Amino acid sequence: MLTTMFRRWIEFASLYLVLPGMMAWLIKGKPFLLLLWLAAGLSAAALYRDPSFDRRLLSLKHAHGRVLGPLLARFAVLAAALILGVAWLHPESLFNFPRQRPELWVLVMLFYPVLSVCPQGIVYRALFFHRYAPLFPSPHIRLVVAAAVFSLGHLMFLNVWTLLLTFAGGLLFARTYMRTGSLLWSSLEHALYGCAMFTIGLGRLFYHGAVN
Repeated sequence: MLTTMFRRWIEFASLYLVLPGMMAWLIKGKPFLLLLWLAAGLSAAALYRDPSFDRRLLSLKHAHGRVLGPLLARFAVLAAALILGVAWLHPESLFNFPRQRPELWVLVMLFYPVLSVCPQGIVYRALFFHRYAPLFPSPHIRLVVAAAVFSLGHLMFLNVWTLLLTFAGGLLFARTYMRTGSLLWSSLEHALYGCAMFTIGLGRLFYHGAVN
């Protein structure tokens, strides 16, 4: 009989390593939101059935001033750095989405946090840290692994920059989740950076058209 730990390793490898590889091979940039929501639904069901899962992780547990202020300050600095980077390397792309397609940009700003950020938060933070983080011996290793699997979840875009940027973002979002104990705070941070990417001219790296 397989031990519980060994079963967890098989689950972890299947969900966070094998599945992204299969998606990159089979989907190759095609819309994948249905698969993402299926994974999020199964993850949420597993957490819901687990009596050891603290559902308060889905709430804003801490005072706004102790979380929101540093989160927004960090975002302001990093977003400014990204804007400068795009302005230097690809000035023709800077703010091209809101300038050229303002109606579509507004829709993305409204629906991206719900349709993409929410399911990713369930799969890559709530499920990962509750069910699979105990497989790794230290918080630092868990943080790096969480960022790595979040990055691999974007493997189907077949773009090195996408993987690098999502690894950096994964470090930020996982760190926020570990420090605040709140999925909503880490999802808010995820939404801020995702919306910024689409706004400043890097959104082409994060949708299925990036492959083409």
